Amino acid sequence: MTKIKIKKSLGYTRSKTANINKIIFYSNLFLTLSIISFVFVHFIQFTGAASEGFVLGKLSSELTELKSENKDLNLKSAELQSIDKIKLKSEKDLGMVASAGFDYIKLEASSLSLK
Repeated sequence: MTKIKIKKSLGYTRSKTANINKIIFYSNLFLTLSIISFVFVHFIQFTGAASEGFVLGKLSSELTELKSENKDLNLKSAELQSIDKIKLKSEKDLGMVASAGFDYIKLEASSLSLK
């Protein structure tokens, strides 16, 4: 009987106790769902950041390779544009020969057309 007197003295009834239990249940449910959703969002963000880091690393190594290839191509271009290389290629592949001298043509005034 002492317990009943305590409950009556606090003013609790069965409906109020049931309401409090519902509030506690829904609060716990809300907190549990919030924690689960927070963990899920955190996992998604962490996975995305890790994959972005992987892509950045891959692109960085590709950039290094392309810079090296560009440097090699610039060196080869400069080598192919050198005067000695052009002279050698023109004589060997195209059959050209170096001229021994220059022949000048003297034009007379009567051979020019005047307007």
